[in-house]
Amino acid sequence: MHYLKPQSAKVALQVTIKFSATLLELFLPWILEHIIDVVAPQKDLGMLAMWGTLMLLCAVAAFLGAVYANRMAA
Repeated sequence: MHYLKPQSAKVALQVTIKFSATLLELFLPWILEHIIDVVAPQKDLGMLAMWGTLMLLCAVAAFLGAVYANRMAA
């Protein structure tokens, strides 16, 4: 394990990014459920746009985080 010592900060950053990306991916079904169960019955287009935008941002951030962490690992 002595060969990991010089790379410990980089490894910690990669793990943190991958963990954050995974959490963002886990938020997607919850946001969709909230949109279907709460926002859609209210017929509020402003709220629908806000939650849809939040869902899109989470998906993009999760994708970019995963790609960035994988590129760092290569």
